[in-house]
Amino acid sequence: MQTFYINGLLCLGIIVILVFYKVVAKRPNSRLPNIPLAFLIAFFILRLVVPVFDHFGLQGAANSLGVAASILVWMAAVRIIVYFIVDYILRQKSKVTIPSITRDFGLAVIYIIIAMIVLKQKTSVNLGSLLTTSAILTAVIGFAMQDTLGNLFSGLALQLEHPYQIGDWIGFENRVGKVVGITWKSTKILTRSEEMIYVPNNTISKSILINYSRPTPIHQVAIEFGTSYDDPPHKVREAVTKVILNNPRVAADPPPSVRVVKYNNFSVDYKAIFATEDIAGEEGIKTEILNDLWYKFRRTGIKIPYPFQEEMGVERKDLLDEENEERKKEEALIVEMLGKIDMFASLSPDARAGLASRIAVLQFAAGEKIVEQGDEPGPMFIVKEGECAVIVTHEGGMQTEVARFHSMQFFGEMSVLTGAPRTATVRAVRPTICYEIEKQDLELLFKNNAEALNRVSEVLAVRQMALMQQKAQMDERAKLQAEQQGQILSKIKAFLGL
Repeated sequence: MQTFYINGLLCLGIIVILVFYKVVAKRPNSRLPNIPLAFLIAFFILRLVVPVFDHFGLQGAANSLGVAASILVWMAAVRIIVYFIVDYILRQKSKVTIPSITRDFGLAVIYIIIAMIVLKQKTSVNLGSLLTTSAILTAVIGFAMQDTLGNLFSGLALQLEHPYQIGDWIGFENRVGKVVGITWKSTKILTRSEEMIYVPNNTISKSILINYSRPTPIHQVAIEFGTSYDDPPHKVREAVTKVILNNPRVAADPPPSVRVVKYNNFSVDYKAIFATEDIAGEEGIKTEILNDLWYKFRRTGIKIPYPFQEEMGVERKDLLDEENEERKKEEALIVEMLGKIDMFASLSPDARAGLASRIAVLQFAAGEKIVEQGDEPGPMFIVKEGECAVIVTHEGGMQTEVARFHSMQFFGEMSVLTGAPRTATVRAVRPTICYEIEKQDLELLFKNNAEALNRVSEVLAVRQMALMQQKAQMDERAKLQAEQQGQILSKIKAFLGL
């Protein structure tokens, strides 16, 4: 009877702990306490059945059930303690990643020890013979379940060696994915295409494994491309480096490198190597960079070669004639557009035609920066087609989009005419074609045309006043927003006692 009371008080204490766990963890619908609760229910059932067996003189069965009840109540206690330490304190509060296989194996060992201790104290069972019988039984089961046990022990070995943990990106046998779970049988890996792969632990332990997340999440990525023999390597390296660093998902440290790897039949082949922490988006980053390289090469005159044969120079001549014809059509469009823009509307047709012959046509990919705030003085641009966003960076790093440019709108005029640094960043919102006008182009235009220069200065003065007023309003708004944010932050800290 005394043992019954002791076990009853122990169960009552465990139930209190269980309720406390649910309240503290704030997970009333959690399935975590189900197993210890089942142990407790089984314990109470056995304690109710024991007196019945005693009443009918089945003392041996009653003793066995009492031993089982003791084992169950201790197992329930251990299970709850493990939940508090592993699931609540380590996983939820400290955010420590602990695979389920490690926790479950530890619980299994503790359960076996509890069973042996209770059996030794409450029965006359010979543990030596029990262990011998268990060893024989284990050998039979092990032979029948060698693949399953192989996966189990491989999983344990992986946990001891710790080559990866949940959340790491790994590669093996031409597969790359993120580890999302480690069980007794397999490791669950989520691929870049959102496919779940269940890899037997026995298989993965025998494979050559690459951990992309360790020792640091910085991962090296390589892309290959070729350019014409007419393009000097230093020019190619400069263009490619700018494109790579323009991608927001590329790490600045270590800096990218561009190397010549081979002199091919029709091209000089390069390999560009850069670093990123976004392992999941590696293929997307490579696609973005190769896409932006096409636009950059077109703007800088770097050619992407392809095999061709010339027959008495006919094909080459036809190609040049076609290019000249396309250029003439483009110049006619430029002349027409210049006549519709207030800055150049006062120019004579001949002056506009002369300027059009010197204007370069540049293509930009969506997301590319055309100019960047703070850059040195450079050319001005007229949007032929597409869309550009004007972004101003304020003190403190906050960025504001202040305008958008569309067809026949221009920007960068103050930089090219007065030598002022760039006051805003202009980024292509979608694929955009711009006309580029350099300083020397305008020098030739205004050298003997004072009237045109006066008209241009008048237009720019009006435009500059409007921009200055708009910038002042945006700066004031950004300042007020920063002050408001600081006040709210102070109130939050004061209220939470931080």
